[in-house]
Amino acid sequence: MKEKAENQPFLSYYQYENWKKWNCNRCINRYRKDPGTWHCRSEHMIDIAAVAGGGISQEIADKIGFKKENGLYIWICPSMKFNGNQRKKKVGK
Repeated sequence: MKEKAENQPFLSYYQYENWKKWNCNRCINRYRKDPGTWHCRSEHMIDIAAVAGGGISQEIADKIGFKKENGLYIWICPSMKFNGNQRKKKVGK
């Protein structure tokens, strides 16, 4: 039986896709006009991890804000830079 990687933020492809929709898809560092070229090393590494067993290095885990003890699979990536297409929500409305 294969051991689980120490830094494995996503237990399934579904969790991985949800995280990317919440973070990468809203970030200015995303693919831009040249598809297939990564502008964010973290996105590149989690894309590889999604198809290669799910494990990521401690460096990437720190960069994307993954904390194993939280037990979450969706959190805001601290490296994310909004691309300007999001509306700012007012608290309480």
